Formats: sequence, C-alpha cells, structure tokens
Amino acid sequence: MKDKLIICSLAALAVLAGCTKNEARDPEVPDNGAPKASVTFSIDTPESALTRASAEFEADGVIKGSVQIFVFNSNGTWDAYKSFSSADSNGKYTLECTVGEEKHIHVIVNAPSLSSVNSEDKLVKKTLNLNSVTATSGIPMYGYLSTDVAASSNLNVQVKRMVAKVVVKKILAGSDFSADGVLTLTDLYMLNVPGEFNYVKRTDDEDLTNWESIKWYNKMAYDDGTFDAVHTDVVSTPNLKKSPYTTTNWFYVFPNKYTNDDAQGGTWSPRPTRLGIKTSFKTNGKPPVTYYYPITINPKDADGNITAPIEANKVYTFETITINHLGSTSDDTQVTAANASFTVSVADWVEMPAVNPTL
Repeated sequence: MKDKLIICSLAALAVLAGCTKNEARDPEVPDNGAPKASVTFSIDTPESALTRASAEFEADGVIKGSVQIFVFNSNGTWDAYKSFSSADSNGKYTLECTVGEEKHIHVIVNAPSLSSVNSEDKLVKKTLNLNSVTATSGIPMYGYLSTDVAASSNLNVQVKRMVAKVVVKKILAGSDFSADGVLTLTDLYMLNVPGEFNYVKRTDDEDLTNWESIKWYNKMAYDDGTFDAVHTDVVSTPNLKKSPYTTTNWFYVFPNKYTNDDAQGGTWSPRPTRLGIKTSFKTNGKPPVTYYYPITINPKDADGNITAPIEANKVYTFETITINHLGSTSDDTQVTAANASFTVSVADWVEMPAVNPTL
C-alpha cells in the first residue's frame, strides 16, 4: 500500500511538472515538432534627430529600448516571441518560428515587456499607458505584417509611432490686445488626454481601444498631480505685449477619436484633446487675474468643420499663437482657435502646416 502511495505521488508530481513546463513556454519557439524557420527582420523606423534640452525624449523615432517580435499562426495561436535589447552587427533581428502560411507578425518597439502574452487575442487587448512612456524607453512604435514564412525568410516591417506630437513655438499678445496691464504666460499643458491606447493597429482604420473605460489625464482642467509628459513648467514671461514667448515646447499624446468640439463645461465626458495656455493679467493697484486659452487640437477645414481626430504619428504645430483679448476664466471654456488641414505620410511625422490662431 505504501509503495502504491509513493507511485501515485510521483505521478502527480510529474503531471504538475508537465503543467509548469507548458505555462513557462520557451520564449522563442514551441516544441511542437513542426519544421522550423529562421527569420531575419529589418525594421524601418521613422528616425529623427530633433532635440530639446529639457525634453522627455532625445529623439523622435529611434530604437532606444527593446524590440519585441511576436509571431502568431493564422488562427491566432502563439508561435514565437523574442525580445531584443539591440540589433545584430548588420542591424537585423533574427528569431526562430515554425514554417507556415499567413503568419501574423507584430513588432513593438520602446515599450514595457509583454513576454507573458501567449496568444494574439491577448495581445490585441493589451494597452500602453501614457505614463510609461519615458526618456529611457523612447517613443513607443508598432508595426504589423501578415505573410507566409518559409524555411529561411528575410522580412521587412515598418513601425510607426503610437503617439502624436503637439508643438508650440511662439506666443505673443497682438496689436489688438487693448487691455491696460501686463500679460504673462504662466503655464502650458495638454487637456483631455487619453491615458491608454491599444498596441495593435493592423490597418489604418482599426481601433481596438475601449474608449468607454480608459483612463484620461487633465479632464476639463489641469490637474497638479499629472505627470510631466503633458505639462511644461513655464518661467513667467515678461509682458507678452512687449516680448513674445519663443521657447519651443512640445508634448506627446495618444490619439483621440472624439471630435465633439462643442463639448465644454458640465460633468466630464470624453472630448477632444486641447492645448491649455494659462496666463496672468495684472493691472495697477489690483491683484493678478488668471485667464485661460484652451485650443482644440483637431484640424479643421476652411468652414470650421473638424476633418479628423488627433492621430498618431503626426505632429501638430502652432507656429505663432496671437492673443488679442482676455481669455476664459476656465480651462474648459474654449476661445476662438484656428486649426489646420493635414496630409498623411506612411511612417514619418506628418508635418501639419503651421497655424497662427488669433484669440
């Protein structure tokens, strides 16, 4: 009887060991007996050398963190995964997967580890948090390819940035600013910023983000607890009526599908991303008054109709913002702003025509 118990115990341990081995899968290729393929990847990145001394990023489209490559079968089952800290001497990335038709290949650059993902269904549900985008990891990028894999394959995957870029170059008080006093710039930040965005975007039209449940930053007003990526400390400027603010600032934000430009006030509801400009106006003998100039980022046509929501891999530039009157007393009450039309490029920042809104 004792021997029987020992045999049963050993069998149970063997079963448990087998389960553990299956759960802790080989990080590169499953041992299913299928023919193996050695796949070499070339990754096209939207490289840029734009820099700013206090920027969160030193470059806009280079590989600074890891490169993660997933290979799934056509039915979404896991085939291979590998995370690379760097390319080989030829600038390539090589992994093993099984030979087969219509492999789904996902490439994720400069992002937190996703090594626990073991099916395509799990990957498409994964979201990137905006607060995880740091100077060390670089701007996150994503690329997708559906292709057959032969015994020896060389594949090219193009990755695009997962964020949009908003640039502010100059702010001044225009000649029509008639109020008697000193106007200074005190803060720049982004409003209504989505805090999460799904990695996977296999086509230009695909949108897997669950917009009803994601986190948002600076909802309707600036939150002092918001991380620096959507806020820039501004040293109070001289009188904007005499000297413009000319320090270039930029922000990286996730795409935002909402185009309800009239959304303001009331209780929170998802609404377009806006640039927040905070000023202080001081007249003789009176305490300073704070005025805001929230500007919706969504580009508009000549008739003022929004043509598209803010999108990833595009840059929205405000060349000169001209203030011609006292603004709003709330971050969420819009003032007049002009936006721009745009064109789309495949992988690089889409340079929006510079705009010069008069407020």
